Amino acid sequence: MKNKVWRIKKGIKRPKWEEFWFNLTDQIKTRSVCLHYQVGAVLVRENQLLGMGYNGPPKGLEHCFEVGCAKKVGIKVLKHQGLCRGSHAELNAISNAASLGVNISGSDLYVTYRPCAMCTKSIINSKIKRVLYLKDYDGDEVAWSYFGQSEVEVMKVVFN
Repeated sequence: MKNKVWRIKKGIKRPKWEEFWFNLTDQIKTRSVCLHYQVGAVLVRENQLLGMGYNGPPKGLEHCFEVGCAKKVGIKVLKHQGLCRGSHAELNAISNAASLGVNISGSDLYVTYRPCAMCTKSIINSKIKRVLYLKDYDGDEVAWSYFGQSEVEVMKVVFN
């Protein structure tokens, strides 16, 4: 039997790490069943993937496209609970890593949108070092206040 050879062209464009991780968040968000936002998140330390998540309902519950979106159909929820029945991508990345016993302290979080206040609290409590995001979230200024009181570095990333 003859050995197979994988030939790679010289000069192939290799993405920088930041671009690679955002490309991955872009792919992960395609698993979301949310009818409002498609969000992906990855937790990384020393360029090693620690966890990932996308927005959607808790594991085992019906998907939003099956029961409808509370934001779009006016489902009643408790005051301050929020309209979304799903978990945000950041929270899912954190809980997915935790369920596997992965230590995410000191990691970087790459996420499609700037985190909301609820996610920000979990990010701070998880001792995540940096949050890098692509798009602003619907004006959640409370999150900025929390980040401003913490040691978490927050950066909006713009690719040219």
